[in-house]
Amino acid sequence: MVYTRNLYLSVALFFVTYLELAVGVGYDYTFELEDNAKTCFSEIYDESQEIIFEYKVIRGGKLDVDAKVISPNGKILYKQKQKQFDSFELEPQNGEFKFCFSNEFSTISHKVIFFSIRPKNVKSLSGQLGLKVPTVKSASETSMDSINEYMTAVVDFQRIYRLKEAIGRHLGENLGQRVMWWSVFQTIIIVSTGFGQVLILKFLFTEKRRSSKQSEQ
Repeated sequence: MVYTRNLYLSVALFFVTYLELAVGVGYDYTFELEDNAKTCFSEIYDESQEIIFEYKVIRGGKLDVDAKVISPNGKILYKQKQKQFDSFELEPQNGEFKFCFSNEFSTISHKVIFFSIRPKNVKSLSGQLGLKVPTVKSASETSMDSINEYMTAVVDFQRIYRLKEAIGRHLGENLGQRVMWWSVFQTIIIVSTGFGQVLILKFLFTEKRRSSKQSEQ
């Protein structure tokens, strides 16, 4: 009973700790960038972290955006123009990084952009808590670190799934709008054709009646 209770407490403590540290594993953002607009996000990292930065335009215009990454010393590490999606690996460096997006080349279309910033390698739970990583791990510590890696992989898969779901929903809504307007256009054509045919037939029969009356007179 004591062993079972301790096991339950350990598992519960792990999941609580994981939920608290999940925010530190990486960041996912989805935001709207207006036309002729530019915005930047900043994050502070240390020299022990290798960061992966990736982004994708979900909706708006030709699904393209200008992206730029600036190092803490002001150096431009990454710069691309009118890209739909891309990823970039940041070298370990201590300081504040800036991640900038620009839609200044567009004059009418807003963009909805998704981007994520996450570590390249998953730290152990001891490292994420700021504790000294033991040289020799116990069986429970090894199991916890393995579960942490698997849970991080699950979070990554969920992020990819949410991104694909958002893109698919946008495509479906866009297709539904096009089908609706095409149906309205076809309805107008059918109604106009039928109304025109009635007018033509009415005009023909009216002309025949007039010509028959004139011949009788």
